[in-house]
Amino acid sequence: MAGSVGNHEYSGYIEVSRGDGSIDRRPFKSSYTVMEPMATISPTMMNVLYAGIANPISISVPGVPMEKVQATMTNGSLVRNGDHWIAHPGKVGSEAEISVSANIEGGTQKVGSMKFRVRKLPDPSPYLAVKDGNGNIAHYKGSPKRISKGALMESPGLGAAIDDDILDVTYSVVSFSTVFLDQMGNAIPELSDGAK
Repeated sequence: MAGSVGNHEYSGYIEVSRGDGSIDRRPFKSSYTVMEPMATISPTMMNVLYAGIANPISISVPGVPMEKVQATMTNGSLVRNGDHWIAHPGKVGSEAEISVSANIEGGTQKVGSMKFRVRKLPDPSPYLAVKDGNGNIAHYKGSPKRISKGALMESPGLGAAIDDDILDVTYSVVSFSTVFLDQMGNAIPELSDGAK
C-alpha cells in the first residue's frame, strides 16, 4: 500500500526451481500511480437542474464500487436509482450542490462536489399531431401553412411539448378551448375536457 500520491516503483525477484534442483532467479521491476480519490458527477440532460421534474444524474468514483458511494444535495433531494441518481431540486434561481463521499479503506472520505443552477422548466407549446404528405405524424403548430379540415379531423388530438431537442419531458393535455367561425362570421367557443 502506498503512503503518498504519485508514481511508485516496485521490484523484486521470483525464484523458480529447475528440474536439476538448481534455482532460477528472475528479477522484475514495474511501477504504479496513486491518485487522490475523485468523483465524477455528470448531469445527463444539461449543466442545470430543472425544478418540478426528476433530473437523472450519473455519479461515480473511479476504483470504488457503486454501493460504497454516497451523495447528498443541498436545495433539494437526491435519491439513488440503481446505478444512477435522481435529483429533485428545490428553489428556482438558487444553486444546488451535490457532494459525493465514498467508503475507502473502512473510512468515509469526501471525494468531490459540483454546483448546479436550478431553473424553471420552460413552458410547453401546443401542437396538433397531423399526418404529413408521406403519412408520418408531424407536430403542426400553426405555421408556416394552414392544414386542411380533413387533416384536422383526422388528428388524434392536441399535444404539448417543449421546443427543445435536449429535454425529454412528457406533458398531458387536460383541457383546451377553441373558437370556430361560422359562415356568418360569428365566433363559437368550444371547450374540451381532454386532449381530443
